[in-house]
Amino acid sequence: EQTGAIRILTPAGRIRPVPFLDLADRMADLEGDYDERGLLALAFHRSYAANGRLFVVYSAPPRANGPEWSVSTTTLSEFRVSASDPSAADPASERRLLRIDKADINHAGADLGFGPDGFLYVSLGDGGGRNDVGPGHPEIGHGQDVSTLAGSILRIDVDARGPGGRPYAIPPDNPFADGRGGARPETFAYGFRNPYRFSFDARGRLFIGDVGQDIYEEVDLVRAGGNYGWRTREGTHCTPFVGEGCRRAGPDGEPFIDPIIEYEHADVGTAVIGGFVYRGRAIPSLRGAYVFGDWSRTFGPRGEATLLAARPPPSGRGLWPHRVLSVEGGIPHFLVGIGQDEAGELYLLTRDAPGLAGDSGRIFKVIPVA
Repeated sequence: EQTGAIRILTPAGRIRPVPFLDLADRMADLEGDYDERGLLALAFHRSYAANGRLFVVYSAPPRANGPEWSVSTTTLSEFRVSASDPSAADPASERRLLRIDKADINHAGADLGFGPDGFLYVSLGDGGGRNDVGPGHPEIGHGQDVSTLAGSILRIDVDARGPGGRPYAIPPDNPFADGRGGARPETFAYGFRNPYRFSFDARGRLFIGDVGQDIYEEVDLVRAGGNYGWRTREGTHCTPFVGEGCRRAGPDGEPFIDPIIEYEHADVGTAVIGGFVYRGRAIPSLRGAYVFGDWSRTFGPRGEATLLAARPPPSGRGLWPHRVLSVEGGIPHFLVGIGQDEAGELYLLTRDAPGLAGDSGRIFKVIPVA
């Protein structure tokens, strides 16, 4: 839950009364009407059954000696399961791996996931505000500045220590592992605005939904060292504040990588929610398709989410054709996430208000129409 609790949902659809982990007392003060900070992501170690390690990203209060513009500290931490209760994590076991000052309440990202290579991937938004400018933003924006971590996908080795007591190591094949030009060695890919949800498919491909600003939403297929264009581009288009003469490459001449999917707000919705390549059995027509969603067609007060699917074009080149899926009764809620179980079936995580007030959160399983 965005307000700080990780809960266990039983196969019968019941929530255990005691949270698995509750970080509410370690969180920054969140805005009730609307806020994109909070408890944002959870990932269990690939050997969790043996080592009990898990990782979370959450928005802590500003650091005591942090910059004056900071409203919170994006924190990546490791916890361990309780030695006496497998249904609870040990809140005293926290080990902080990364702390990043944040200037605004939006564009926090973030997501976590272990790749097939065993490394932990972390997505981070550009820091907030409009146009990737303002207090705490570098002149060219976080998205294009590889000396900062914001607006990037990170890749770290949490099973080893780095030099100087760093609580993680840098995979030697990270594109900026040598730190050339002042680049952060954790960076795997960059040029993102608000990369909110990502997933790996069975082939090891990394899909991520990157929330747009004014006109376009996009899904990217991420590769090492890739520059995905923000704040110069939104989707495949020049951003209005940069103009039609925008360059086609980053600060060091590296070409921008086009998204695999883009759509206009007027057509579908206002904020892309990354999903999964469907591998379940309940809906055979979707097998192999990338299934994703959109938060809502409008900003409220009532949500109107959409569910979409896309497949690569026959030529294998260019944007993937996508379609809005027909959902019986529609989705009259705000979509905040998509989940997947061990069988590959999909779940929609929703709420009925754009902000954090109330307890309207629901989890729906996606099933075929009778």
